[in-house]
Amino acid sequence: MYLLILIVLISFTYVFLFLGNPGDSYWEQLSESRRVALEATWKENMDLHSKVMELEYENTKLKALLAESQNAIKMLTVIMILTYRRNRTV
Repeated sequence: MYLLILIVLISFTYVFLFLGNPGDSYWEQLSESRRVALEATWKENMDLHSKVMELEYENTKLKALLAESQNAIKMLTVIMILTYRRNRTV
């Protein structure tokens, strides 16, 4: 899609530079091609925004899971230390 837009823009530039003032149709076509490119970019940005929102939500859930896991590790570490000390003194 972007390659097609680039080709159109290059052809418009060629017409303008080598054939003189291209007239109103040139500007209308150029405007339309830029509108299409802008619309495609806007859609891509909206998709990326949605993906970012999903990833931020998933990141929040994973951070909560990490915190729970770290708490479990701390508790198990304390249990292991107390068990080791108790078995050592017996």
